[in-house]
Amino acid sequence: MLSVWAPLLFEFLAIADDASMEQDVMPLGVYWPTNLGFPDLEGDERWEKIEEVMKSLQEHHVNTIWLNHGRADLQAEYARRADKYGIRLVAAISTIHTETKRLRDGYEQRVERALAAWGDAPVPLAWGIGDEPYTRGMPEVATCAESWTSRDQPIALVVMPRDIPTTAELVPLDFIASDVYAYFGKDCPNGPNTQAQAKAYILDVMDKLLKATDNHQNMSAWFMGGAFQNIAGPSRLSPNGDYVILPGGGNNFRMPTPAETRWQSWLGVAGGARGIFMFTLFFYETPRTSPLVGDWGRMEEYDTGFPGGLLYPDGRPTVQYGAMGQSFARIKKAAPYLMRITPKEDRLAFHAKGWSDHGDTIANFVDEADGSRYVVVINGDLNNEAEVPVNVPKRIERIEDLCSGAEVVTTEEYDNHWAPIGTPFRQFRVKLAPGSGTLLRLQCERVKAGTE
Repeated sequence: MLSVWAPLLFEFLAIADDASMEQDVMPLGVYWPTNLGFPDLEGDERWEKIEEVMKSLQEHHVNTIWLNHGRADLQAEYARRADKYGIRLVAAISTIHTETKRLRDGYEQRVERALAAWGDAPVPLAWGIGDEPYTRGMPEVATCAESWTSRDQPIALVVMPRDIPTTAELVPLDFIASDVYAYFGKDCPNGPNTQAQAKAYILDVMDKLLKATDNHQNMSAWFMGGAFQNIAGPSRLSPNGDYVILPGGGNNFRMPTPAETRWQSWLGVAGGARGIFMFTLFFYETPRTSPLVGDWGRMEEYDTGFPGGLLYPDGRPTVQYGAMGQSFARIKKAAPYLMRITPKEDRLAFHAKGWSDHGDTIANFVDEADGSRYVVVINGDLNNEAEVPVNVPKRIERIEDLCSGAEVVTTEEYDNHWAPIGTPFRQFRVKLAPGSGTLLRLQCERVKAGTE
């Protein structure tokens, strides 16, 4: 009887499996301070510009906005308009945004007022309850969190890397994110980070996040990379809206290149993140005239060529914004699998020896439900398209690129262009744009019917 119905049963299970995968939507988002969303415009004119940005975000495969510094009724209107474009919010309400100072009245009343003001707007993916609160403020953050969780409301918090363990232990979060800003300015005393240092920093933070969430089954880790610049000391704006650093000024943080923007997103994936965000959509400050603290300012005027964030204040896109869209488009295709798999600390797949390594990343994953294996491959060459050579055991009989849908060709033969492979392994090569990555599914040989 089973033999008759087995094909239909397996087909049904496959459909059910695909349906469950579609429900696990991986947040791909941007951080958007509401006070920087066309504040000089009013009424319908302002909302028209905001919706233009939302439409553009949808076209760049953004499905989540971490909306910050806005009243509940204002953010509710953002949620209604974002819903037209398939975008959900992480809503950080200004009146209950946790800092280190005690609020004048209790969180309970503030949460109630926020929920009432939200009305019938689409439910947020989560409520953002803080932005880098200090460690000493975590007991108060925990009090705020309880006001939300007691009402069955999901909550998210972004913290400094050093505060990840304390936060995870004290605050009952659904989502924890950490700011991972790896690109200091050329002369900044904190930097500049080399590519190797940036990679080590990003993966170290992701490791802290995963260790924290491993101890809390209902908590997920999100990655928040940096795509902005911050200037210390004197500066001005060019006619195009780019920041120009004047003598005596300098970059605290510099704007990453397009390749570095893609690379950050994929490193977050390789680190096991269940959501990827980029800081920040808008970022602009009134140019300063006062000198920076210290003696590391530039001697000559320098046009950075970029605004403060991914978009100019008038909504024009930067090349980094386009690069973010490129990486999100690929990650979106892999997302149903990324929401199921976890990092695996072994070397099932590894970088082929004897070939140039530009800081390539090869991260192994496993689906604990069925034992199936996956690998994230990232091109570490941030200047050139390159082929990343990867070795796998011979028992791997088929490799599928889940971002392109193509089967990856392996070889066991010696090629003078490549290092000798060696008897136990097969090799494949993945061609990727500078800083880009992909997710591969590895299928092992199976015992054939009638054999042992």
